[in-house]
Amino acid sequence: TEQRVAELSQATESLFSELKFAAFGAVHSQKMHTQVNSFITDFEQQPDMMVGVINILETVKGTAASELSKQAVKRAVVAMALKSRSMKAMISKDRGRGSEAVQPLMMGGMLSQIGKAKMNLPEGGNLTPEQRAYVRKFPLLSYLMVAHEATVPFEVKRLILNQKRTLPENTASNNYPEFRWMTATLQNLVQDNDKRGKKEVAGDILRQLAGLKEFVVYEEDVNILSLATDFAALTTESDWRPAKDPIMAIKHILNSSIFQYGPKVIRDFLDHISMSLSHNQKIIKNDD
Repeated sequence: TEQRVAELSQATESLFSELKFAAFGAVHSQKMHTQVNSFITDFEQQPDMMVGVINILETVKGTAASELSKQAVKRAVVAMALKSRSMKAMISKDRGRGSEAVQPLMMGGMLSQIGKAKMNLPEGGNLTPEQRAYVRKFPLLSYLMVAHEATVPFEVKRLILNQKRTLPENTASNNYPEFRWMTATLQNLVQDNDKRGKKEVAGDILRQLAGLKEFVVYEEDVNILSLATDFAALTTESDWRPAKDPIMAIKHILNSSIFQYGPKVIRDFLDHISMSLSHNQKIIKNDD
């Protein structure tokens, strides 16, 4: 409903405003956790959950929120819906876990770009290679903003750090940040935090490094979060370009998908959610 989206948008806007001047803490985490769980429960109790139109684009458009907040809410809701519908429709390793499987994805969606609140982001669409490399560090910065907080589950932190690592490193992909740079940076941060007595942060980073080495061929939740992020960005107006119509946004995602996502998430997106985001129209028509 518009009211639920407005509540989530307001909470997100408040969080992002506070993070410009303060560190992410337990109070922020608990507030977001409560909002997210309530939202998931409401969604999954709807009788038309599998077929209903997800009016997130229109409801977010009507809120007086910043671009970052609008994207965060869209990203979280699209990721939640895609995970929930694909779990219900298919034999999935997560089937039967319900909101327990969806919750990390939605939390990851809300927090995945909080690093941008601390960045001096360049304006416009034509970035220099240096500017592009700087912007592409946001997953690591976002992770570091929550790495110290024990109330944020490890899986949520893992999703934030790996949100743009959708394909194995030995394949042609658009993964970022650059793997060797990120692992070297994380190893240095382990030593720095260890010296400063921040054992819990050092321990979490070590677990993340171990997880990077265990990357499987297809990480479903990372792919879902990445696709939801791209859809949210394309359909949100920015200072330098208008919002794309959802049908054009989905076609753009399809056209770049070979280097962006594993094929399963694209199939799930087209089968279970794309029509409800695009005026109830099919994206791929006969003869396309």
